[in-house]
Amino acid sequence: MKKITQSLLTAITVIVLTLPLVGNGQQSASLFDTLPVEYYGTFRWNHDDIDVQQVSITFENQQIDKDGNYLLLGQGLYETSAGDTAITVRSIVDPQTYAIEIWEGLPENNGKLVIHGQPMEQNEVSADTSDFITEGSHIGVMTSSLRFIEATWTTTQTGEQGVLKLQRQE
Repeated sequence: MKKITQSLLTAITVIVLTLPLVGNGQQSASLFDTLPVEYYGTFRWNHDDIDVQQVSITFENQQIDKDGNYLLLGQGLYETSAGDTAITVRSIVDPQTYAIEIWEGLPENNGKLVIHGQPMEQNEVSADTSDFITEGSHIGVMTSSLRFIEATWTTTQTGEQGVLKLQRQE
């Protein structure tokens, strides 16, 4: 009987330890209670002390990937002196450390766009995305309160870096 009880306790312990964690400070089925979630802030290349780019990112979809990380999908907008560029955004957040990696794609700035629910006409955005770099990623942290993101962009081919600082809008 003692062996069966020990085996049963061991089996229950293994099952409990492999279940997803839910509760304060632990992983739940979603990172954000409601979507969309909007962040606003700035991006600045390390080599450029003058041109600060205004950035907004809206996360519209969240999932948990096979490794238990949060996968956030959405869109963003960079506003610069040269014009505005809309992007798609894909992010992974570690639920334990709040480490975040953000990838950008599909820069678009011609035709009619919808950014954060607001239609933008063609003349509101620049006509050239050839200088917009999407080969790289932002790596950094999100605060556990989910209020701030600070990450360093590193371009894959050149190693050029810049800093992204975002704050959640309530």
